Amino acid sequence: MQKNRPHHSRPVRWMTACLLCLGLLPLWAQAMPGLWQAQKGEQTLWLLGSIHVGTASLYPLDSAIMQTWQQADELILETDLRQLDGAAQQELLQLGRLPAGQNLADRLPSPLYRQAVQAAQRQHLPPETLQPLQPWFAALTLTQVAMQQAGYQAQYGVDEFFVRQAQISGKPIVGLEQPIDQFRYLAGLREHELAFLQNTLEQLPSLSTLLPDLIQAWQAGDTQRLLTLLNEEQGPPELRDYLQTQLLEQRNLRWLPQLMDARHQKAFVVVGALHLHGPQGLLALLQQAGYRVAPILAETAS
Repeated sequence: MQKNRPHHSRPVRWMTACLLCLGLLPLWAQAMPGLWQAQKGEQTLWLLGSIHVGTASLYPLDSAIMQTWQQADELILETDLRQLDGAAQQELLQLGRLPAGQNLADRLPSPLYRQAVQAAQRQHLPPETLQPLQPWFAALTLTQVAMQQAGYQAQYGVDEFFVRQAQISGKPIVGLEQPIDQFRYLAGLREHELAFLQNTLEQLPSLSTLLPDLIQAWQAGDTQRLLTLLNEEQGPPELRDYLQTQLLEQRNLRWLPQLMDARHQKAFVVVGALHLHGPQGLLALLQQAGYRVAPILAETAS
């Protein structure tokens, strides 16, 4: 048992770090930033579209964001990583690792496996690190390393920034879902997981140039620029449809009753930016539920 501990602890660290980057996989899942206010009766929600990784240069945030934050009594996030207890970590290990006796080389077509190995080597990551991982988690691992090497870290993500602000001010932090839930969505890729890995491998070479462009567009609220940057990063239609449904729309519908809970009187909500927009976005769903929704920071037009 003793010799197995290093093998278990490393995937847990990778999994925890990758949770904060989930919204960047594939990269099209971040778009249309803005700060919005939703009011109904005595309740006020302020919703900020987030990016999950960044650099120190992302700060300070716009003064309107910080002034709005000061009015809130609590912080609501997609998930609160402090809830990642020992039992959840064990489930993460089971979800992210292949069954005993299997390895990634056996699960992938030879050309795709060679691509994964080459990507690991370019990032100075020993290819054997990927061998015990499920294809979807190998994709997360490669992306995490690439982002770190490009200088982008989860600690500079907008979510983590507000976690620190909440801890400083003593404001409660509420997670809309458990950390383990986010991995269950990706573990459910099944027939799409090879396309997920393939799409990730195709994105990696452009990551170091795409990320700064994305962050600049996010800071400027330049929706059209974001859409232009992300237009070719969507992957095959089947994968895009799955992620659109499972990672965005279904989660929004599960989150909505929690956001509408009257206990959240003045809440600052920070979620991946694309969760706010579209017919099944949180802004539209709140409006349909009788909230008055208006922008505090309007998005710019190109």
